[in-house]
Amino acid sequence: MKKQKSTGVNIVIRQHLFNNILFQNARITDGMCDQFGDVWIENGIIRKVARKIDFKASDIAEIIDLQGLSLLPAMADVHCHFREPGYEYKEDIDSGLRAAIKGGYGFVAAMANTLPVADTYDIISANNAKAKSANLCDFLQIAAIGKGLCDSELVDVETLLKLTRLFSNDGNSILCEDFMLRALQASAQYGFVLATHCQPEEELIERDLHLLKKVPNAQLHICHVSKVDSVEMIRNAKREKLPVTCEVTPHHLFAAQADIAMPCDLPFVQNLDYKVNPPIGNFKDRLALIEGLRDGTIDMLASDHAPHSEEDKRAGAPGIANIETAFGMYLQVFDEDGSLSMKDFCRLTSDAPYRLLGRQSARIKEGREATLIVADVETKGKIDTSDFVSKSKNTPFDGWDIRGKVLRTYIRGEKKYDSGQTL
Repeated sequence: MKKQKSTGVNIVIRQHLFNNILFQNARITDGMCDQFGDVWIENGIIRKVARKIDFKASDIAEIIDLQGLSLLPAMADVHCHFREPGYEYKEDIDSGLRAAIKGGYGFVAAMANTLPVADTYDIISANNAKAKSANLCDFLQIAAIGKGLCDSELVDVETLLKLTRLFSNDGNSILCEDFMLRALQASAQYGFVLATHCQPEEELIERDLHLLKKVPNAQLHICHVSKVDSVEMIRNAKREKLPVTCEVTPHHLFAAQADIAMPCDLPFVQNLDYKVNPPIGNFKDRLALIEGLRDGTIDMLASDHAPHSEEDKRAGAPGIANIETAFGMYLQVFDEDGSLSMKDFCRLTSDAPYRLLGRQSARIKEGREATLIVADVETKGKIDTSDFVSKSKNTPFDGWDIRGKVLRTYIRGEKKYDSGQTL
């Protein structure tokens, strides 16, 4: 037996046992509860949750006193870009997964705008296999809905459903109304989620919600909502019980463009000369997004991690690399707002995205998978691109304040990340 000391954590290890962990004195938070107590994990499954767990020391491999640190469900990301195949100089599946587990993610779904496009069985199965071989966090390759990301011919949905339940032309907007209708009809027929990239945003969201009324059994997911009018249209659609979900990114919450009504006298208001799609909105847009999180109009938080080389950014490539910093960016926004709780955080980063990905809601309860993170949700820090494990460092937020830090990531009870080191 040996004893280790880590920042804010006491650890006792019995090396003859495996994947058998007792977390003591944790702040246990998920979408339904926020309490202090102990959590016992055995063989990758949560065996017991209680205010205090009595145990026989010889039965526990690792005893970790969290001393009040948070134990949370690992996050799930329904929208990221890992660039493989074709753009591995920006990111690949291995580097993307390493960045993801550092950021506190247990499941990520990568968009199809690769080269060649992820629109065939071979490409999607190859990416899923690479992720499985990496043995880091869970991964789903999203399939394009249109061959070659074009809005003319549908992919072979029936075949690709064997590999994925999300289809999207993200990176391109579906401009052809007839193709969008056919895509929604296919969603209704086969039961998959259709995720859309809408630019011009308000115009295409309005069109798609109108089409959704004609195909009420489809599953529409609207990516990276950024405008006040978009939030209101989605709110009204949900009042009408239309089957629509949506997401917002860390960068659209974290910053706002200055305008006449709101000069640059707040830390999150800047005149950012930085290209993202859709563009970062103004102060009123940001407030509408936060209100959408409060009232349930916006279902989930998604990184839209979009890594690019410096050369590509100079050439105008849109996007931000933020899968490692999303956790701290979200908590900074929650802290400034004051009305969103850690239970809300778990609902938005774990419960809703896991459901969209076809998994159970993330709960820290007996019988569930132990895919968890240990985090200090109170610590303050700054975004530091020199610390990124992603291949790309493209962000306008280097040096900006954030709150919270992921200390450890566990996938089914197996520690994959520990305070700066991928295991």
